[in-house]
Amino acid sequence: MKTRLTILLSVLVCSVYGQKHNLTITLPNIKNSDGGIHVSVYDSKNKSSFTKIGYEFKVIDFKNDGVKGRYVIKNLPEGEYAIAIYHDENGDKKCNTNLIGIPKEGYGFTRLEKVWSIPKFDECKVLLNKNLSVPINLIY
Repeated sequence: MKTRLTILLSVLVCSVYGQKHNLTITLPNIKNSDGGIHVSVYDSKNKSSFTKIGYEFKVIDFKNDGVKGRYVIKNLPEGEYAIAIYHDENGDKKCNTNLIGIPKEGYGFTRLEKVWSIPKFDECKVLLNKNLSVPINLIY
């Protein structure tokens, strides 16, 4: 009986603390169906490294579905996340910038409509404790 109770409690704890959810990103103003969509997911464990290459929690390249502009990141553990995204229009796997470092391809972040400088994690974070859908307006 004691063994069964221990197993049951272990399963309950794992199911509560190990839940995973889907994060759906919608791009309502995607300009065209060229290239792909590059998504960098950052978690709260590396807040100070937000937007830095190599410190992402997860990186996903989606085929650009153009008109729909809907992309699903599956099975993320509960927590706080911030998304940096760009529309890789020419398909070269990098966010092309001009001479002063401003992106020439569409880019955006969770919770920000306009960007005046590189944002901080806390400005962009969303709490994922259930399946969630967030719009990101790309800046072209």
